[in-house]
Amino acid sequence: MSQQATTLFIDPDGYRLGLVERGRGSIIDLSVQGNGDGQGTADWHELAKAIREACRQSRYTGNELMLALPSSWCLCATIRIDDLPRRGRREAMVYRLEDYLPVAAESAVMDFTGASDEVLGVAVALDKLQPLIEPLESAGFAIRSITPSALWELHATGELAGAHHRWLAYQRFGSIEL
Repeated sequence: MSQQATTLFIDPDGYRLGLVERGRGSIIDLSVQGNGDGQGTADWHELAKAIREACRQSRYTGNELMLALPSSWCLCATIRIDDLPRRGRREAMVYRLEDYLPVAAESAVMDFTGASDEVLGVAVALDKLQPLIEPLESAGFAIRSITPSALWELHATGELAGAHHRWLAYQRFGSIEL
């Protein structure tokens, strides 16, 4: 059985679909009008159809999808966790991160990375994600995970292995990702 992974990259200049099978990967530029800002649900429905067609043409049968979002969609903050109780820690982390963000915890999807006294919390407002997720799920895709593109690429290239960076920035598609 082959291992397949599909990543949808939402970029300021459009959409790319990353397909990986048996350790080999390819990137497909999706010819869907839009600039990754989610203006209107028709744009997202077109995108879901284009992803399904690209997978079919590539003989790619996976239905799990990872979303790699532009940093402009993500709200981030570093939070201290060494003083939080072990029991209920995740919930406490969510509410601590909320103190640094312009959205309520109930209005965002949040996750954390890091394993020391401080972690990086990343949040995306649900009103930004929901119009995208519904058409993808209607097209038969299961959203496996959501990550900032910058973190996806740093993990994929091994740049984060053992690193303890406070700030990372790189240029891509005419914009700076943090």
